[in-house]
Amino acid sequence: TKGPNITITSPENGSITNKDQILLNATTNENATCTYYFVTCSSSGNVGGCGGTAPKNMNITGRLNHSQYVSDLTDTSSNQWHNLHVNCTDSAGNSNTAFIKFYVDTTAPSIALESPANDSVVEIGTLINLTINDNLNIGKVWYSRWIINRTLNSPYDIDTSNWSKAEYTITVYANDSAN
Repeated sequence: TKGPNITITSPENGSITNKDQILLNATTNENATCTYYFVTCSSSGNVGGCGGTAPKNMNITGRLNHSQYVSDLTDTSSNQWHNLHVNCTDSAGNSNTAFIKFYVDTTAPSIALESPANDSVVEIGTLINLTINDNLNIGKVWYSRWIINRTLNSPYDIDTSNWSKAEYTITVYANDSAN
């Protein structure tokens, strides 16, 4: 006999969180007792695998709604993700399992000025070279010169060819999907 139908309502499948703790919410179509465990998975080329925790009891369970805070989550990189598994058993002993995949990104993108050096005097036409990195995906990069914001696309270089001779302060910003 088939076990309870399980729907994991939080976190959403494929979501990105910027917290090291999430609230796991699941519902079942009949009264059930649920456990959970999470694993960190990675892939590199054709090689991959998962490793994680042993099943744990959920704090709120035994009816149709089940919840538990899951903590100590670590950042994932572009080839990593977390799987969160929920296993529920009804009063007849029938069980079923559902899982979702999610990402953790608690680190903001890093911005490095490669050239020229900060506080440099440069000629018009000098290319300002930046390196911007993030553990998952860079969302948007832009810079501010005076009060005007300008979007930067990869490779994140600022062309000064059309600038007039003056003193400029440039501020570069980057965000990602979670920060």
